[in-house]
Amino acid sequence: MKKLVCTSLAAMMLMPASFVAAETKPKPTQNVVASGWVAQNGVWYYYAPGTRTPYKGWLKDGGTWYYLDKQTGAMKKGWLLDGGKWYYLAPSGAMKTGWVKDGATWYYLAGDGAMKTGWLKDGDKWYYLAATGAMKTGWVKDGTTWYYLAGDGAMKTGWLKDGNDWYYLAGDGAMKTGWLEYGGAKYYLADNGKMKTGWMQKGYEAYYFVPSGEMVVGKTFVIDGKEYAFDDEGALLRQTTMEQEEMIARMQSVASLYEGLDAYTEDHVAVLADSEGDVAIGTEGLAMVFFPEAELVAEIAKAFDCPLEVAQLQQHAQKAIDENRTIDLGRISFIPDEEGTISIVWI
Repeated sequence: MKKLVCTSLAAMMLMPASFVAAETKPKPTQNVVASGWVAQNGVWYYYAPGTRTPYKGWLKDGGTWYYLDKQTGAMKKGWLLDGGKWYYLAPSGAMKTGWVKDGATWYYLAGDGAMKTGWLKDGDKWYYLAATGAMKTGWVKDGTTWYYLAGDGAMKTGWLKDGNDWYYLAGDGAMKTGWLEYGGAKYYLADNGKMKTGWMQKGYEAYYFVPSGEMVVGKTFVIDGKEYAFDDEGALLRQTTMEQEEMIARMQSVASLYEGLDAYTEDHVAVLADSEGDVAIGTEGLAMVFFPEAELVAEIAKAFDCPLEVAQLQQHAQKAIDENRTIDLGRISFIPDEEGTISIVWI
């Protein structure tokens, strides 16, 4: 308990009456020897026994720590920066530990009172505290990895629905991307972590995911009234239904745009050839050119019902060539290779 102990008044009461009567002015305050907690003008100070100046710095009174201003000795409240570390002192002046709510924000103070930042394990739950010490909620990126923290700050794991989208968080809380096997089914999580549904073209292969996210594997499945067959890895088995005459007519329409090209069909694909041999092929869902020519592959893809316009096809094909990387756009992929082939594959 904070208390004021004054000894000068008791001493005066022991003096002879004649001496007391002769005294006409109060004694100066510096002659008053205080001990323990003293309140002056609404501010608390602490005096060690037998001293006339207030204590300064950290003080342990009973089992509780307090901080007295190093200049004035006044007891501090609220946030305190000392030695590069932040501390929180309650309205009573007592140093706080554990969880503290200041305004609408939660903070965590270690056993020595120092404010924590970064990852914190409290009980069996993980929390993340920003550089300011504020407990984070929602999505948090630490390094290159995303995590999700619930409304109470606890790190989430497993399946998470945020808005209309599903995500999967590993046992360490890290947001998963790419292929995921879970409960005997296979899922795909995009680069932003969102679970895929519907069609996905990835490289030369096409896959289909039902609304709950599971990939269709090893069976024939009806999509929008049409049957599609998928192999045991989930890849679409492409089966052209276009007649040979129709395919060659479409390829001849492309050949007419260039000099010295001829078109014919072979093994259910249409081939575009020049005097030196085959240069391009096209069929439902596939256009391929055997040298880096974005314009030609774009024309072939459009002739075989690729959903993008020629200008868009050419733009993405050229980017794939220039950057030498596959570009996947949901139901369309642009694939260059080291041998100079550029392909557009779509569903």
